[in-house]
Amino acid sequence: LASVVVRVMGEAFPELKQHESNIMTIIAEEEASFGKTLDK
Repeated sequence: LASVVVRVMGEAFPELKQHESNIMTIIAEEEASFGKTLDK
């Protein structure tokens, strides 16, 4: 979903394109952390 947001909103918000890899990394880390929370 985040890649779609970057693609759609990237022209209006160029910082999304500039930081796309960081955004994806943070989202993946948050998903993993949330998964660990659910496992508890």
